[in-house]
Amino acid sequence: MSSTVSPAKAERAQAILEEEDALVSLHRAWYPPVQRPVVADRQPVNEDAIRRRRAELAREGVRWFDVSNRRRAVRTAEEMAHHDIDEAMAASSNWTEREERRLDAWWNALCGNDPVVVEQHLRGVFQSTDTPASPVSVAGGLLDVAVLIPGEHVLPSESVHLVGGDLSIRRASRSHRAQLHRQVVAGLLIAVARQAFAAAPGLTAVRCHALQATHRGRHDDLSAIGVVELSRVDLAVADLNVDAEALLHRYGSGLRWVTHTPDGPLRPLPLDDMPELADLLARLCRNALGEASDDRRPGVSAPA
Repeated sequence: MSSTVSPAKAERAQAILEEEDALVSLHRAWYPPVQRPVVADRQPVNEDAIRRRRAELAREGVRWFDVSNRRRAVRTAEEMAHHDIDEAMAASSNWTEREERRLDAWWNALCGNDPVVVEQHLRGVFQSTDTPASPVSVAGGLLDVAVLIPGEHVLPSESVHLVGGDLSIRRASRSHRAQLHRQVVAGLLIAVARQAFAAAPGLTAVRCHALQATHRGRHDDLSAIGVVELSRVDLAVADLNVDAEALLHRYGSGLRWVTHTPDGPLRPLPLDDMPELADLLARLCRNALGEASDDRRPGVSAPA
């Protein structure tokens, strides 16, 4: 690098490189595996407060110099306090047992790939992390998930080069942006699959449908630009230091990934050859991608 590079230019180049690195590292994010929820500790029964309350109630209306009645009131208050304490402890124990049963039912349903529970849970997980994905269906251990892909507007408008040893910052070429965008798409698909596996222990495979929205007036047109099925076993051993697109080609099953040239952009998939994708897009357009539905059922409600 030339020694004549200004600090401002070097800083600008570093910012561009860091932005690109963040975009091509989406698939490397770590997602903590879900843990079986435990019943939160309840506030212990305050026995002293119960005794004080019973004592105050018992002394009401009894004159302070009426010693015999005051003693009788104290004994009654103690008996009533014991009864109240027993009831409060029983109620606390019953609540804990009910919560344990509820959480057991939810956890078993999640691990057993109950479609309603898994979809509801993943919808919440994706929303809580601002992941642009929405579960579509669960069949056995296979999850179908729609992933809304960002357009090229998220890419840096400039790229960094070394020309004859000199630092050069240029307007990013179409091929550079296309290749970078493909890495973003591939990285996001892998990230969504890894997040789903972390959140739903029973899933064995995730089929990601990469969808892109095109603004047309007041409406958005959705088109599919990629489909890939990824297995838990493969992603568990995959070297995430490899670039995301290479990982898709290595581990992706049923990969549909159309580019006219090696450094060209992804092309919309032909729906005439894939009626299942046409059905998926129709459903998403009706239901609005990412819209949560109230599909809770008694006995398998999510942890509070």
